[in-house]
Amino acid sequence: LTIGLMAAAWAANRYPRFSDRVGWVGRRTLPIYVMHFPIIATVGGASVRFLGSLDTSHPLAIAFTPLLAAVSVGLSLALHIGLVRIGGGWLFAVPRWRKAAATVAPLPAENPA
Repeated sequence: LTIGLMAAAWAANRYPRFSDRVGWVGRRTLPIYVMHFPIIATVGGASVRFLGSLDTSHPLAIAFTPLLAAVSVGLSLALHIGLVRIGGGWLFAVPRWRKAAATVAPLPAENPA
């Protein structure tokens, strides 16, 4: 993770157009990033409970992870579309960082009496 972040920062500094493209991808994948884990936990847990243990001898073991990933991406995007249509688009708005309106001044030093 650290190496990936350092490489992305270097590439964004070296190639400014790269950061625009990464931002474009990030804005479109935010719903997947935000919602995939609860979906994986719910669907994955339910399927393991329904199918039983998925050890390597189970016939669905090799397809389970790619199928779970595809289901989580599809459900994330469908949930995002539904939430945006009912007015929940604010849930996915990236906040605009602003400079603080007032600065904090240090307290004056006390004189020992």
